[in-house]
Amino acid sequence: MKRLILATITLCFLLIGCNTEDDTPTEDQLIFEDTRVSFKENPTKSALITTFSAESDSRVQYKLISQSPFGAVEVDRNTGQVRVLETFAFNFEINPVIRVTVQASIGSNVKNANLFIELEDVEIETSYNGSVRLRSQEDVDFFGANNYLSVTGSLRIDGPPNDGESPITDLSPLLSITDVGIDLAVEDNTLLNTLHGLENITNIGEKVEIEENESLTDISALSDITIRLGLRIKENPSLNSMKGLANVIVDDGDISITENNTLREIEGFESTIALRSLTISNNELLTSLKGFDLLEFINSDLVIFNNNNITSLDAFFNLSSVGGDVRIIDNHSLSNMDSLSTLQFIAGSIVLENNPVLTNLDGLTAVTSIGGDITINSCHTLSNLMGLRNVSGAVARVHISENNGLLSLDGLE
Repeated sequence: MKRLILATITLCFLLIGCNTEDDTPTEDQLIFEDTRVSFKENPTKSALITTFSAESDSRVQYKLISQSPFGAVEVDRNTGQVRVLETFAFNFEINPVIRVTVQASIGSNVKNANLFIELEDVEIETSYNGSVRLRSQEDVDFFGANNYLSVTGSLRIDGPPNDGESPITDLSPLLSITDVGIDLAVEDNTLLNTLHGLENITNIGEKVEIEENESLTDISALSDITIRLGLRIKENPSLNSMKGLANVIVDDGDISITENNTLREIEGFESTIALRSLTISNNELLTSLKGFDLLEFINSDLVIFNNNNITSLDAFFNLSSVGGDVRIIDNHSLSNMDSLSTLQFIAGSIVLENNPVLTNLDGLTAVTSIGGDITINSCHTLSNLMGLRNVSGAVARVHISENNGLLSLDGLE
């Protein structure tokens, strides 16, 4: 009987022991270990590097603890994806290895692990061979991520963008570019305010065209460029100044500044000595032509047309020779031409038309040779032609008409 009681008690203890062990909750197992990955340098922002994968039967949460260098990556809390945050950190020469410490947790069960991102040294293609057209901000960002130093063809930055793409607002991704082999064109960009991003360009193989940019107010990023064939700035209705272009050199090319309705001053081009041609026309609010103070030679035409607020040609104090025509037409506030006092030679014609408040031609007294015609029409307050008295030799033809205040032809002897 005693043996039966003892066996019964022992069995109860065993049963109680078994039940107690089964009822004790167990903590979720979490396996989270250090890892290494190889990754190419110079990636794009948000590029996927790797995905943390802690082993557990429960859902794991991830937290970025530290990284060196700071700001290189971001870690998704739920998926464990590790992506590029700051692209400049992924430079093999500066940071051959990026170290990231991440915490994985399930409730109170927490473990840390290190990720070592070993960068692969990539030989960078420094030159883009050919021409490129960027029509959207996405295009600019993608092309800029290549960090090209030069474009062998033309660089065209022009809208409008394709459907679903963003208008261009920021050119800073293009800061690495220093040389454009043919043309630089910035055209038809409705939201672009500034050319910041182009300031490291120092050489343009042929032409620069800045046209029809509705919101453009600042072009000073072009302050250090040398242009071989020409510069055209046209129909930029918000551009009121060209300050900052003092060091621009147009190497015996053409400059055309036309139809910029709020442009009030030029004040650039102080380093330009010779041009092929110069046209300044249809700038309704332009009051001053200052900016060409060192210009000595124009090999083709000088055209000042329909700038109704300029009162004088206060820009050409060193100009000595024009290889084509001088055409000064439809400038309704122009009263004198005194700044042309050093001009001696005009190979083509001189045309003065519809400058109703032009009172004299005294600024032309140094001119000794005109190879083409002399045309003076509708300059109603011009009283004499004595400014032409030193012109010698044959003139092709002379046209004088509708100058209501002209009292004599003295000066044409």
